[in-house]
Amino acid sequence: WQAASDQHRITAALKARLYPGKWLTTGASKGGMTSLFHRRFFPDDVDATVAYVAPIDYPEDAVASPSNRYIAFLENVGTDPGCRQRLKDFQNLVLARRQAMLTRMRAVAAFDQVLGEDRALEFATVELPFIFWQYGGQGDCASIPGATATDDEVFQFFDGTISVASYGDADLTDYLPYYHQSATQLGYPAADETYLTGLSFPGGDTAQAYIPPTIPTPAYDDGAAMRDVQAWIAASGQRIMLIYGQRDPWTAGAVDLGGAADSFKFIAPGGNHGASITSLASGDETAAVAAVRRWAGVSNKAAARLDPAERTAEQVELEHQ
Repeated sequence: WQAASDQHRITAALKARLYPGKWLTTGASKGGMTSLFHRRFFPDDVDATVAYVAPIDYPEDAVASPSNRYIAFLENVGTDPGCRQRLKDFQNLVLARRQAMLTRMRAVAAFDQVLGEDRALEFATVELPFIFWQYGGQGDCASIPGATATDDEVFQFFDGTISVASYGDADLTDYLPYYHQSATQLGYPAADETYLTGLSFPGGDTAQAYIPPTIPTPAYDDGAAMRDVQAWIAASGQRIMLIYGQRDPWTAGAVDLGGAADSFKFIAPGGNHGASITSLASGDETAAVAAVRRWAGVSNKAAARLDPAERTAEQVELEHQ
C-alpha cells in the first residue's frame, strides 16, 4: 500500500501536468508485481496493466515438500529428465569441491557482511536449478560439466548460471529492499534439498537470511498482503494482461485472473523469465497486441510495430544477473 500510494501520487501528477490521455502500466518480474499492486489500491489510476512474469507467493511456497508448486515445477520442467538429473549431479559436484569454489568466489566478490562465504556458496548451489531455467533453457543442458571437469570448468558454469556476485555483499545490499519485502510480505519459495549432500545450512535459504541482523524486520504477514492482491484481481480486476514463460519457474506462482474483466493470460512457448508479447505464439501475440492497442485507444495504422529485440531496462538488468 505504501509503495502504491507513492505511485498513485506520481501518476496523478503526470496525468494532470503532462499527458491527459490513456495510461497503461507495465513491468517485468518484481516490476510486474508492482504494477499489479498499484492497480489493487488505485484501480482507476491507469486504463490497463501489462504485467510480465509476475508471481504471487503464499506461505505454503516456503515449505519444502513434493506438493510445493515450485519444487513440482522444477521436477517436471522441460522435456529431458536427463537434463534435470545433470543439474542435480552438478549441484553435488559443486558442494564436493567446496574449497576450490570458495577460492574462486573470493576473486569475484566480497562475502563478509551478509551471508558469509559458506552460506553464499550453499544458497547459490541450492538455487541453481531455479536460476538455470529462469534465465536459460534446455539448450544449455549440454554444457553442464560432469565429474571429470576441472575446477575452473565447474566454477565457470556455476558462476555463469547463478552469478556468484549476486550473493555477495554489494549486490545483496543493492537488493535489500526486495529481500526485506520478501521476508515481510512477498514470500520466498523453498527449494528441494533432499538430494544434496554436504550442506552445512540445510533449510537456511530464506529471505530473512539475506537481511543483515542490524536491519529491523517485521514478522512475515503469513501471506495476507498477497492473498489480498490475488482476491482483488479475481473479483474486481479489469484490463489486466499477464504474460509468463512456459519454462520459467516463476510461472508456478502465476496470478489467477479469476473473474477479472477484459483480461488475458498468455504463456510464451518455451519461454523463460524474459518472456514478452513478442515471444508469444503468433495467434496469442496478435490477440495481445490488439488488446493493448484497444486499451490505449490506438488504431492499428497508428501503432508502431513491436520490436522483438526490444527490452525494458528491468529485463536487461535481469538478463545480466
